[in-house]
Amino acid sequence: MLNVHFGQIQAGQTAVLVRLYSPDFIVFTGTYTAIVTPFRKDAVDEAALERLIKAQIKGGVDGIVPVGTTGESPTVDYKEHIHLIALAVKFATGK
Repeated sequence: MLNVHFGQIQAGQTAVLVRLYSPDFIVFTGTYTAIVTPFRKDAVDEAALERLIKAQIKGGVDGIVPVGTTGESPTVDYKEHIHLIALAVKFATGK
């Protein structure tokens, strides 16, 4: 579904909002934490990552953002990036 909305910002300017998803599409709501990636001896500290994720869940967040905006994304390669996301999903299973 494609919805297009036009609106006036100022005289002579038009804003265009294009929505390329269904109105029934899932929208993220709530509080999401951009978590850090813990390292130990130049490797991901998986035990610390699990504790961090479980602490966020216990604290009531609605979601987490692994390997996101906390700076480590450029320091891990693609394989590590995917592994970190898989670990986050695993550690947050059922939540």
